[in-house]
Amino acid sequence: MLNDLATFTRLSLLFQVLPIGMLIGGSSMAMKTSALSAFLVVMVLVVVALTAWAISVVVWTRTAARRFHHDVERGSAEIVEQGLAADIVPARMVRSRVGRHLRPWALGDVAPPTGTWSVTFTALPPGEPARRVGALVPLPLPKGAPVLLALHPSLREVGVIDLRATREQVSLAGQDPRWHSEPLPTDRTVVGGWLALLGSAVLGLLAGGVLAAALMWVLT
Repeated sequence: MLNDLATFTRLSLLFQVLPIGMLIGGSSMAMKTSALSAFLVVMVLVVVALTAWAISVVVWTRTAARRFHHDVERGSAEIVEQGLAADIVPARMVRSRVGRHLRPWALGDVAPPTGTWSVTFTALPPGEPARRVGALVPLPLPKGAPVLLALHPSLREVGVIDLRATREQVSLAGQDPRWHSEPLPTDRTVVGGWLALLGSAVLGLLAGGVLAAALMWVLT
């Protein structure tokens, strides 16, 4: 969900630009053949394809988000309430959004929370590459803020913020040399790289153009 979005992003982009390719291919054929009725059919298919793409993206993202937050809540409860052993590792905040209807989780005493924030962190697990981890925290954090995070041993993208840490410990987490010596996940790497996305977009345009041209040829 957080560390490998390549397949979803590439397919989403491909089907997003597919109707654009159909529009370009259909309009080119219409100018050459003056087959306006066939072009209208292609236009209807373009609208249908765009609508189907938009609906599928919304459904997938909401379903994936619900499943992910369910895993975060379950894993957090195992760490906080059941005492599941978890490595405490340095982490930095990547992005945050309000977690409506979600319970915040933390290790240590915390004042009554004013809300819940669904936060994506970059974590530095021992002996493993850095990875992105999600947590439901009881306080807002600025982008890039260092924290200590308890990582679930089996749910690799689930963590719990450790509020027992002292200021000195949090400061040391932010000064960990691995922040500068190890490759960190970025928005580019989790989607498989910009070049792959460009290839998906070009493929979608070409496929849409060929599909529209074929339909225009069949209908005329």
